[in-house]
Amino acid sequence: MKKYQSSTDNFKSSNLEAVKNYQARIKSQFPPPQLTKSLQNQIISEFCQDTSPTIFQEAGCAVCGRLTLLTELQSYQI
Repeated sequence: MKKYQSSTDNFKSSNLEAVKNYQARIKSQFPPPQLTKSLQNQIISEFCQDTSPTIFQEAGCAVCGRLTLLTELQSYQI
């Protein structure tokens, strides 16, 4: 039991030392500073563009009938 306890203590102390070394190497601020209005606007605008309904609309392929995103279909004029 003592052998197990000493190995656990060694692991804890080495792990704690590794965490301290890591925290000393990185220079991040926690909590991060508040977002600026322009960055908030950019994030929201890009999210809205990426999730707009036109991105997800599907139609059947004229050849095989498989549902395919409208953005990947080619229009064909006769």
